[in-house]
Amino acid sequence: MKKKAILSADFTWYLIRFLFLIIMMIVVIMIIKAFIITTVDIDGVQARIMQHRLLYSKSGISMYDAKIDRIYPGIIDSNRIDEVHLDEALFMDPNYIMAGKITLKYADGTIVKEAYFNKKWYERLNPLSLTGMQGTGGADSFEYETYVLIATQNPGVYQHGILVMSIVIGR
Repeated sequence: MKKKAILSADFTWYLIRFLFLIIMMIVVIMIIKAFIITTVDIDGVQARIMQHRLLYSKSGISMYDAKIDRIYPGIIDSNRIDEVHLDEALFMDPNYIMAGKITLKYADGTIVKEAYFNKKWYERLNPLSLTGMQGTGGADSFEYETYVLIATQNPGVYQHGILVMSIVIGR
């Protein structure tokens, strides 16, 4: 073989190697970009924290015995479900874009009590969440049903009920 033919064959192999290297670099960059997370959706977690704050804190809606400083999470005191108490219990700024509605029902579906927290924003965001609009400017709605006991006026007497929390978070 002549020297020019050998150089030509080497050049061809180097060109193939270089093109393969470029293709591999592009693939690696695409894979890396696919795994980079630029946004994290925490709306569901925020809504669940709000639900737990109302159910498991002293200032929430669960029955609280001040003598022994104990909360009964599965027993709901219907007297604590009002808008003033909910706004105080959640320590929320009135302009915070998270709102909700709490409905306490007997097991047969009869509504015992219904109250809102951050009502102004609930009335604004709930219709927006029903549209399903994606992206900034939309809203997400989360609804949780919990089976509870409802404390009656007679001490020690409870009725079965359902606590429905509808929480709306603006984006």
